[in-house]
Amino acid sequence: MNKKIQLILEFLAKCKTVSSEKQDVYKCILHELSEEILCAKTIFTCKQIKTLLKGEINSSEEAERFFKKHLLKNENKKLVPYLDNIFMSLISSNFPTHAHLLKLGTSEFEASLDKVEAKIYMMIKTYIQMLRFALGLYVYFDEKRQKELSEIVEFAKNIHACILKHMFYEEEIALLNNSLEQLLSVYVGVYFNFCYCGEAK
Repeated sequence: MNKKIQLILEFLAKCKTVSSEKQDVYKCILHELSEEILCAKTIFTCKQIKTLLKGEINSSEEAERFFKKHLLKNENKKLVPYLDNIFMSLISSNFPTHAHLLKLGTSEFEASLDKVEAKIYMMIKTYIQMLRFALGLYVYFDEKRQKELSEIVEFAKNIHACILKHMFYEEEIALLNNSLEQLLSVYVGVYFNFCYCGEAK
């Protein structure tokens, strides 16, 4: 299964139907995982990868749906609600006048935001989605849990820098960088505690 996961990630990093911003982040995740010797990049083209996968993945949409389903299925069951609670707490603190609507669901909350608020919300949401995707893959490939906290921190910092570089404008980075760096530290700590320490048991 590891080889399959790697090939699908590589497919996303090379697929031309993926937005250039997301594609750059996928490339960065693949590169950093390879640097950590958790997987190895190939020279296969998208067409060759589809052939190797025997038609199971034929588009970037299918690849992203596969990851969403597979990574969620394999995440530590205690970890997922904890991460969701962190996200809800973060959104509540950043949008206090709308926080009460979260009890009704995210759709009601999102509909209540003005244009500026909605943009900030989507930036935070996008950042978290990509960070969770990268950390989820890191944990998945490190099956024997051999990596140290310092190595996970370094990986996460590189992904953080990549997400900001390719998915945010300079003025957006100036506005959100400090908050996102704090969020990064929280997420890395949570993943390490749940997946590498006693919380995972």
